[in-house]
Amino acid sequence: MSRPKAVNIKTFPLYNKLHTEIVKMYSGVKMTTLYPIKETNEYFVSLEVWAYCASKFKRKKPFELKVNLPIISDEKTIAFLEEHCSADWVAKNINNERSNLKETIALLKNIFPDKEAVFFYELDSIISAYNHGSFISYDENGEVEKQRENTIEKCKYYTHKYFRYESHQDPIIKAAYDEYHNTKGNEKLKDTKLKIYHNLSQDYSYEKFCLDDVFIEIGKNSVCYPVAFKDNTAEWSKEKHGKLLGYAHAGEIFFVVTPTKIYFQTTRHY
Repeated sequence: MSRPKAVNIKTFPLYNKLHTEIVKMYSGVKMTTLYPIKETNEYFVSLEVWAYCASKFKRKKPFELKVNLPIISDEKTIAFLEEHCSADWVAKNINNERSNLKETIALLKNIFPDKEAVFFYELDSIISAYNHGSFISYDENGEVEKQRENTIEKCKYYTHKYFRYESHQDPIIKAAYDEYHNTKGNEKLKDTKLKIYHNLSQDYSYEKFCLDDVFIEIGKNSVCYPVAFKDNTAEWSKEKHGKLLGYAHAGEIFFVVTPTKIYFQTTRHY
């Protein structure tokens, strides 16, 4: 597949329609892409897409544009998003002129005017892990594949990120941490003690608080929204080559929707 063309911020307002497509990954999982669409005499065509999980959309008329965005209803997943989001991040950063937050909020509010937009740190990381088959994957017949050792380790890693300190309730893990913390003067031994503590802690978190079902719920209800931002991430290219790189204004808003909120994170290309 050839590299996408430049994302032109000046023509972005022309992409004033929306359309969703379900995109299937190599892992067999699926997610939704929300495309900004421009209508021409013959075609509906999307903005150039630089996202890893989507590609440019183009359909010849007649074609009916549709917007079908998933909404999470699972209570456990909603509670997780509510507990681990950065609830006040938008209010604290909305006036930061160096960020694209105002543009992001405006784009999301255009879709869901009555929902609160809430920043969720590393939401894109959870979605990426889902897309790459870390939590679940399917074979060519649509059957769930047996997890490999590396995907199990990924699952442990993601659950542990949100429950890393709870493991200290276990006396064995607390003792392993104390051994690591109290080891002085021998860096090799200290690294070994750290690895032992880390592995015990991850195993404990995964056994007690496994979040695989939550991450799958987030992944299958996730949306990639390719957009153009006013600021660019490649000013150096203009100075060196006389023009910006194609991805300079490109970015994505990754989000999931609940009955009351939109949890989001933006990504840019460097």
